[in-house]
Amino acid sequence: MNHIKKIKQWATDRKLDTADPQKQMWKLVEETGELAAGVSRDKPELIEDAIGDMIVVQAVLLMQVGKDINDSLYELKEMATDGVLYRSDDECMPDILKSTHKLFSEIESHKMRLRFYGTDAVTDILLALENIALNHNLTLDQCIGSAYEEIKDRKGEMRNGVFVKAADL
Repeated sequence: MNHIKKIKQWATDRKLDTADPQKQMWKLVEETGELAAGVSRDKPELIEDAIGDMIVVQAVLLMQVGKDINDSLYELKEMATDGVLYRSDDECMPDILKSTHKLFSEIESHKMRLRFYGTDAVTDILLALENIALNHNLTLDQCIGSAYEEIKDRKGEMRNGVFVKAADL
């Protein structure tokens, strides 16, 4: 996962690693909507983009609360060897919503509770994303690589605790 290392450096260079995790959660919700649109329309290019973006957002979120997405990715690999994968998109999307809600609630009500309670919700989201990727002949590595290629040269600025790309300024 060489791209994860590059994504983390990209986030650090833009000071996203020290931004408000609650704002990052809004970004995760936005990307989840884009994934739902891609799945409902059976558009692999939208699915690939949304999955990659969701992983970038989660990597940054975990940096903001002193965690590392690599821990969750390692857990995911362990689950895959136990045969936990291979669920339909219709089973995965509700899991993503439930786990996103759990993350949002923890951050909103306990301000950094993730720092103490681990990354189970992130691993659950990654598991669902892995399944959706496989259902559409994609891999997480492919999605992450595409996302990194899209953001690597992105310029922008922080506004109200959110990184806004230059094209949207």
